[in-house]
Amino acid sequence: YKTIQYLTLKKKLSSLIVDNCVLHLRTESLSKIVYPIVQKHKDLNVKVVSDIRGSVYEETLVYKKFNPILFKLKLSTHKNNLKYLYKFTDFVSCVSNELKEYVLARTQVDAKKVYVNHCLAADNFIYSEEVRN
Repeated sequence: YKTIQYLTLKKKLSSLIVDNCVLHLRTESLSKIVYPIVQKHKDLNVKVVSDIRGSVYEETLVYKKFNPILFKLKLSTHKNNLKYLYKFTDFVSCVSNELKEYVLARTQVDAKKVYVNHCLAADNFIYSEEVRN
């Protein structure tokens, strides 16, 4: 699966990577996949921002009941993605201070490179566990 992601991203990014560009990635796992592609363009000033919007660990817990093997695989992948995030990204964007603390506690990313960009919701937004599941 990661090979397919890599090949797809390599093709798409080939036309997007230009000098002084920023790649905004919507998950920490993509950073590891995109890193080798960005390294091929070392001569260009390419920055990678990993946008983390939630704890993949908590999301992975859903699999524990239904598929313990898949749960262990996803959990291992998640831990490795966080462990090596500092190698594969230039900056990290989080949606809350709590998530920033979560990332800093589980990674070696320099705190100066982790930013909080709060997401806004409409006044009528109501969080519903039922809708989420």
